[in-house]
Amino acid sequence: MGLKKIIAKWLPHSLKERFFLKSLKPFSLEEFNQQFVIKVAETPDEILSAYKLIYENYFLAGLCELDDEMLRLTKHALLPTTSVIIVKHHDQVIATMSVILDNPLKLPMESLWPLDFLRKSGNRIAEISTLSIKPNYRNQKGRLLLPLTGYLYRYALNTLGVDFLTLAVHPYSTPFYSAFFNARFVDKKVMYYKGANHAPAAAMTIDLKNNQVQNHVESVFFGPKLDIPLIHYMHWDRYPRAYVFPERKYFRAFDPGFHLDLLKDLFKKNITGLKTLTEWDKEILTKIYPSDLQETLEVTSVSSGPRETYRYPVNCSGIFTESSSGQMQFVRVFDISDKGLLLFNNSMGQLDSQHGHLALKVSKDITIQLEIQIVRTMNQLYGAKIVRVKPVHEWKRFLEYLHLTFFKTASADQPLPQRGRNLKSA
Repeated sequence: MGLKKIIAKWLPHSLKERFFLKSLKPFSLEEFNQQFVIKVAETPDEILSAYKLIYENYFLAGLCELDDEMLRLTKHALLPTTSVIIVKHHDQVIATMSVILDNPLKLPMESLWPLDFLRKSGNRIAEISTLSIKPNYRNQKGRLLLPLTGYLYRYALNTLGVDFLTLAVHPYSTPFYSAFFNARFVDKKVMYYKGANHAPAAAMTIDLKNNQVQNHVESVFFGPKLDIPLIHYMHWDRYPRAYVFPERKYFRAFDPGFHLDLLKDLFKKNITGLKTLTEWDKEILTKIYPSDLQETLEVTSVSSGPRETYRYPVNCSGIFTESSSGQMQFVRVFDISDKGLLLFNNSMGQLDSQHGHLALKVSKDITIQLEIQIVRTMNQLYGAKIVRVKPVHEWKRFLEYLHLTFFKTASADQPLPQRGRNLKSA
């Protein structure tokens, strides 16, 4: 057993964090910006390189079986709501992690830990998964971890609109997440992952709301003398060349990795993870993707088939004006279709009216007026039917954009730089 594992097993958690922070060292920000790029994977080469790296690390660690294609793919990797973050060094993918947005298949860790207690409060949740670093780039004393976690924070909060990140990690890795993000245990009981050769795992959550992470990071110091401010190395503007955030015409909350054609090609290969999909998994996928994927998946259930109306995750805000009282409420919209939407009431009270008008901000410069009818309620979450839209042409343009980018059938984004909140102003 290595020294870090021994320390993680026997020291109190606060002392483990202290030991971890003291092991980190400062590095040249200028050099990092010249040599590294952190971004969301976009091209087939970037996506496949990331999943090959995950496979290599999992196989070497004994967490997965031999695969002919040397790709570590699970059902959640196939979802258009799964984002793959990569670190490139001179155009080579040397590190990766995934952010899996809440979805009809639920999150991977829910096979062991229920997370409905987070959803019930109207939170958008996502799981951090498959952190993998090439062996010769490990033990960098924080040179990769600090910038990568800073990128993850800003991307999850500002682009995806995530309220809580969740993760299942090896117990000895928990001090890293508690030190960097103030992560808390869901359950201190260690469980064992069947899909990773029964490896031990602990469940944690990270609260991104109300400046929780920012306040924590500003109070943390690292280095041998614990005198170097962590915020200095996690602030987004320290990496003007290394950080590349996805471009946005509208406030969508997804960055799919796979083109539909690439997805079809993968199902024709002998990939272990895809051979273990259940009929239910395949049925869910056929309801997410267009009908031509159904034959590729060889779905036999008669209830299978694509949805007539697709729901697209968005990160939009708006003002809802109740028809009966004229009272205005600030709301968040989580997903949208051509017929309805799911919104969250930011105020503590309930919406008194079932009918009203929503001024929905869909991009930095565009607001669309919607007349909506509330059709279902769960705590502060409201499902609404769209009655009328103005202007119609802008609404159709928005939906077309969401469709094209969701299925990655065409490039719908123009080179507009995204300017989200940063660690200082979040």
